[in-house]
Amino acid sequence: MSRTFLPTTLFVIHAHLIRDQLADDLAKNVSLPYSRDRLERLYLALNAEITKSHAGWQYAYHSLGFDPDFLIHDPNSIAPQTRREFRGDVAAVCAFYYFYYRRIRQKRSQEVVKKVARQMLRFYLPYCRAYDPAITKKLGSAYRDSIASLSDPICRKVWTAYPPAVGFMTRTQELSQRELRFQQPLLFPIIPIAVFLTSIGYSTWLVIALVLVLIVALNSGRWGRLRFIATMVVFVFAFNAICCLEVAIISSLDLRRYMTVQMYSTLLAQLLGFWFILEFVIQMWERRLQDASEPRS
Repeated sequence: MSRTFLPTTLFVIHAHLIRDQLADDLAKNVSLPYSRDRLERLYLALNAEITKSHAGWQYAYHSLGFDPDFLIHDPNSIAPQTRREFRGDVAAVCAFYYFYYRRIRQKRSQEVVKKVARQMLRFYLPYCRAYDPAITKKLGSAYRDSIASLSDPICRKVWTAYPPAVGFMTRTQELSQRELRFQQPLLFPIIPIAVFLTSIGYSTWLVIALVLVLIVALNSGRWGRLRFIATMVVFVFAFNAICCLEVAIISSLDLRRYMTVQMYSTLLAQLLGFWFILEFVIQMWERRLQDASEPRS
């Protein structure tokens, strides 16, 4: 599983681009290290499974338009079909996944960049999704996803040999059939309101802070006291951006866990940004008072 996770993720996340590239290669009869018959079978299977995924899970991955989880975990979808196509040769399957991922980066670089840009925008606009202002959270779907992800024959062979894991899966199966949900106490409505306001303010604070950082950088003599804070602000905001960029390249920010895991670093960035903006305003106000108090010649 550890060997196949990254190549399989790259393949299914970019499945629509790989499908289009397969179609082009077949139409142009490009010479590749795979037979035409094999590529035709994989193209037809991939195209059909993407269509099924879109029809059955159209709300799962908004920015992609299909559900990569379906392509991986459904026992009859493209990932199991690809393993059967290569007769269970894990190395050959991974090599094929990597080959076509590199191929779309070469042949469809603009579309790959657009995909990354769309993923990045999901973190910043229209609100910062590192925060979840929802009052209720349904848990049943998460348990069902856990069951699906571990129902793969390779995974099943491992955990069925370990009795505690069997008990865990049995309990998870029971929970997946119940409509469980978590709800915040309504006695504290200020919490979701505060989270919502913080989430919509992230991008605004980011832009303001970066503009002020630029001012400090261009006028270091005048704003020298703020250089350290400005450096810290750039660092924490850049840290968030780089974390998002990594996920945007490899996977998808439609998976909320990849964004909510950044909640603490995002909150730190906002607090530092607010501190920096406040210090800038205070120092600017002090300078105005100082200039006003000086006698004019």
